[in-house]
This record gives sequence, structure tokens and C-alpha cells, in this order.
Amino acid sequence: MKRKTRAFSLLLTLAAFLLPLVLLTGPARAAGGGDGSYADPYQISNVNELVTFCALVNNGETDAYAELTADIDLGGDANEASTWWTPIGCDYSCRFSGVFDGQGHTVKGLYFYDNLQYAGLFGCVDSGGTVKNLNVEGTVTSAHNSGKAGGVVGYNGGTVENCRSAGTVSGQDAGGVVGSNDGTVESCRNTGTVSGTNNVGGVVGYNYGGAPTVKNCCNTGTVSGESDSRTPSTGGVVGIIGGGSPAVENCYNTGAVSSRSSGGNPGTGGVVGYVGGDATPTVENCCNVGAVSSESAGARIGGVVGCVSGAPVVKNCYNGGTVPDSDNYGVVGGKDGSGNLSVQDCNGSLTAAQFADASSFPAEWFSEDGAWRMGAARPLLKAFDNATAGTWAELADALRWDGTVTLAEDVTAGNSDGTLVVPAGADVTLDLNDHCVLYTGEGASPVITLDGGALTLDDYAQ
Repeated sequence: MKRKTRAFSLLLTLAAFLLPLVLLTGPARAAGGGDGSYADPYQISNVNELVTFCALVNNGETDAYAELTADIDLGGDANEASTWWTPIGCDYSCRFSGVFDGQGHTVKGLYFYDNLQYAGLFGCVDSGGTVKNLNVEGTVTSAHNSGKAGGVVGYNGGTVENCRSAGTVSGQDAGGVVGSNDGTVESCRNTGTVSGTNNVGGVVGYNYGGAPTVKNCCNTGTVSGESDSRTPSTGGVVGIIGGGSPAVENCYNTGAVSSRSSGGNPGTGGVVGYVGGDATPTVENCCNVGAVSSESAGARIGGVVGCVSGAPVVKNCYNGGTVPDSDNYGVVGGKDGSGNLSVQDCNGSLTAAQFADASSFPAEWFSEDGAWRMGAARPLLKAFDNATAGTWAELADALRWDGTVTLAEDVTAGNSDGTLVVPAGADVTLDLNDHCVLYTGEGASPVITLDGGALTLDDYAQ
């Protein structure tokens, strides 16, 4: 692999020239060095270094390796165009083919509003590219008439794994994490609001290609597809899947999903809005507890899948959300054409009590090799049982998301830190790990408040 040898720190001038919309506050240097190779990735610890890395990629060093070594606040402001972000790999011609490892850190304050086709912290990721272990918070809006907008990546042809998105995403094809996917999206989750006019999903908007896969992902945010001229496909996890043999596996949704269209009968589903494909697209081992609705009289609304065409397979899928009358007992809303739909071992009308009972689901889900475990209110993905917290801020962030949080040390806070909140829809297990959570402020303010969420305590003194 040919590698540029110029020093990372010398590209501040280039970064400022290529990315005039990002505010630079000082000299850019690689914190800890790095030459962008596999053996010695660029080390990124602040805004300037991220801007410089973006300029490197957009100027041709698309195969660079980089690691995030600290949380970063981009300071994006809707009223200050100088703070608006330009995506890494902003165009298909400079699509990112390297590896970016966020190492569990967060990039917040992202603000993007433009008519670029690929919108997100990363615009376009190539088939050899990987973005992983990254959290992104902010606002992404693509005004392009065929825009791909994602909280983390606009278009993915490679791999996006273990990424989280919180904020607001909107565009034609819009997803909380990835706008359009022709690769693999794995172990990703979204809590933000997603809206769009064409293909809209809580995690991925458009999942289309040879064999694009979305697996072990979840959405707890609100998803809406609305258009006066198009027929949006809107899903709690994925808007539409199609192409060769696309798959959505081991995914769930708890957020509200809705659609409105003046141009047709939209497919609106708790997990996937529309399932098509030339071979055998599959939706397997998925569930939904979010409400699914549409303002369009002819909408196809399903607890798991809104509408299908061709010969898709929907297997081991379950719905407990509120859904208007639909075919297949609330699992699939309707069909286009006369394809051979196969619905296997599904239930579209589980009660809350049944969702909290492991016997309502296949036993293999909860086996040693299975992807799931039981939470307080529903099955949860084991992929998200990896959070640790050693400070009040880390614990406050971790309690917003489904999964297990393990204390790394005692966590203490005073008046200025506020209380910890488990929001509506979140199902959290807190493993105290022989530590404790203390509130030392005045009065009797509770340490943890349940705002509609569920909390299970593990490893605590009786």
C-alpha cells in the first residue's frame, strides 16, 4: 500500500483551505503522532486534528488509518456557517477506504446542512473501509434531491460497527446511523430522530445491493417518512431492503414509526418498511414494541414489515407494538404483486407480559451462542452489554442506552451533577461490580430516576 510520508501536522493550511466551513482554533498536530498506516494510525484528540484528517482524506489519502483518543466537540451551530461540518470522504471520488477507530469516544456538536449527496460525519465509505467504536451526536440534513444522510455515515459500502448516533437526521434516504448501505452495519444503535422523504430507517435508510446486511442493531428514536410526491418506505430499523440477497438479522425497535404520503401507499413497518429483492431477502430474529402508524389511507402497515414484493422470508419475528389491522397477524402489512412471501414462526400480537417472558421466543436466542438475553421488559442484544462507567458523566450517558453497564469504580456526584435518568424505552442492567453510586448533594434528591425506562441492579449488597 503506497503511503504519503508528509507529516500530519503540516496539513493545517490544507485543511483550512479545503474545509472553510469548520472553525479552526489553533495549530493542528497529531496528538501522539502516527503516520496513517496500519501499524501507526493517526492519533486524533481535538477538532483541529479531525479537520486535518478530513482534509487528508478528501485530498486523496483515502486509505488512511486513524484512532480517536478523546471526546471531541465540533461546536456546530445552525446560525454560524463557519462551524458547519464537511464530511470525511465528502464525495464518491474520495470515498474513505481506511479504518477509523473511535475507541468508544464521542464526536458531538456535529452540524451539517448542505446539498452534498453524502451527508454525515463520514460522507462516503468504500468497500474496504471501516468505521467502528464511534459515538456521534448532532444534526445532519441533506438537501440533495438524492441525498444519503446518516448520523455517522451517509453511504456505506464497507463496514460500520459498534457505532451510536444521537441527534437529528433528515434527507431523502435517511438513517440514524447510515443513510444508504451496500456493505455491513453491525452492532449499531440510534436514539435520535430520523425523518425523510424516500427510504427512512432508525438505523439504515436504504439497504440495497448485492448482499447488504444489517445485524445486531436497534433503534429507540422516532422515525417518520413524509412526502407529497414520493411513496416513502419507513421502518423502525431499516427503511427498505432489496437487490440481491439483503438481510436484516437480530434487530429490534422501540421507537414510534409513522408515514404520510400524497403520492401512493407507503410501506411502514416496526422493523423494515419495505422488503424486495431479486433473490431471497430475509428478515430474521427481529422484534418491535414501537407504535406503527400512517396518515395515508392506503398504507401497508406491519408490526415487523410494512410491505413486501418478490419472495422474501420473514422468520422468527415478533411484534408487541400498536399496529392497525394488517395481514399475517400484525407481522406483514401487505404485498406488491403476486410474489411468494414466506412468514415462518412469527407472532404479531404479543402482549407486554409475553414480551417479558423468554418462553415467547425461540430458545436458541438465549443460548450461549445466541445473540440475545432477556432484559426486564423484552429481549436485549448481547452486543450492547459492553459499557463501563467510572465517572458520573459516563454513567449518565450509559443509562440512556439499552444493555448492561458495569461500574469500574465508585461514582459520586454533588448538587451540580444532577440526577441520573433512565429514559422511556431504555432497558438497562447496572452491574455495580462491588462499587456504589453516591449522591452527596443537599436534600433527598434520588440518585437514579426512571423516566419510563426499566432498570435492573446486579451485584449489590442486600
